Amino acid sequence: MPQWLNQQSRALNLHLAPELNALLIELFEGNLLALSQELHKLSLLFNSDLVSLEQAEQLVIKQAKFNPFQVVDSLLMGDCAKCISMLDQLQQEDTPPAKIIWALHKEIIQLYAMLTKLKQGDQLAQIYKEYRIWDKRKPLYQHALTHIKLEHIKQAMMRISDIDLLSKTSSEFNIFILLADLCITVYHGDKTRELSLKYG
Repeated sequence: MPQWLNQQSRALNLHLAPELNALLIELFEGNLLALSQELHKLSLLFNSDLVSLEQAEQLVIKQAKFNPFQVVDSLLMGDCAKCISMLDQLQQEDTPPAKIIWALHKEIIQLYAMLTKLKQGDQLAQIYKEYRIWDKRKPLYQHALTHIKLEHIKQAMMRISDIDLLSKTSSEFNIFILLADLCITVYHGDKTRELSLKYG
């Protein structure tokens, strides 16, 4: 699929950032028709300009009421109840879990890196600059980085890897319930540490 994606992009004179390639492969795995339509849409919108992940993600991931990025923002603010409500709505709208898993995984990996740098003594302003955090999003990260424990984000990293694997290999589990567990883990890992994801 990566080779096919590169061929299609060249044919459309479409220049995608490497991380955007990874997102498209994850979201449209096995559905070349849908991916082809998405590439045509991006080529019309951006012509031959380089398309960054930030530019494309809001276009690629859209839902009628909520989208995965709103779940991420609520998570950064520590509003786990709102995260769970959004996840419930996204499930009712038949949102593919892969879209939500991708967005949460990306954010959790970044939070781990940022918290690690804080622990090592880096200044918050320096971290914001390194990770290109926009001014309007700084309050979200200010809350997250002062309320999330490094040990809990490590736990969340392991759990989302398990959730991703379960979403691809098993139909026995409600992935949206597991994602709700993940959101709680980010702030309350001490309460979920002993709970198995493989409920039954």
